[in-house]
Amino acid sequence: MKFQLNARNLDGVFAQLSDISPSTDPQEQYRYTVPILGGTGRVQRIVLRRGMELNWFEASLSEPVTMDVGIQYPHLEITYTLSGQGCWDAGGRASSYGLAPGVSNFIFIRDSKVHAELYPQERLWHMELRLDVRQFRELHPDVARLTDDSTYCRQTAGSPHIAPIVEQMAQCLIKEASGSCIWKRESE
Repeated sequence: MKFQLNARNLDGVFAQLSDISPSTDPQEQYRYTVPILGGTGRVQRIVLRRGMELNWFEASLSEPVTMDVGIQYPHLEITYTLSGQGCWDAGGRASSYGLAPGVSNFIFIRDSKVHAELYPQERLWHMELRLDVRQFRELHPDVARLTDDSTYCRQTAGSPHIAPIVEQMAQCLIKEASGSCIWKRESE
């Protein structure tokens, strides 16, 4: 299965996926079911504040999935893969980065195309903290140094500190101020 998308902000990818099914439960307004030819997938999107969201991807793939996404805004992302395999590259650069259990990425992309491939060997379970840098320039002036290049990636594998944090996040409930649950990982 192949996806070709362009994003001008954090909502861009979700707005273009016409065959995804959002949840009908108002407390799960950002839960999507994604049909993947013969497989199934879920995306849990948690909007933390304007310009910042947390996404959890869970999928069982029956065939490889490729995505080509043009990112037309300053996009900062921290990712961590708990299970599943894949790879990605940005801007046609020769370097490719792996998606594998225990691997995290610190990524900046602006006005560039990302090509990603997800493999069906095992269930994919992946987390992304995504930021639209335009919403944070005045809060963090040092971010301007990242924006000199259209892409930047720092990949870390096997960090003993990252895995427990992400796994705790996956097991906890994130609640709105009203106390209603907006995310809970479903048991496998």
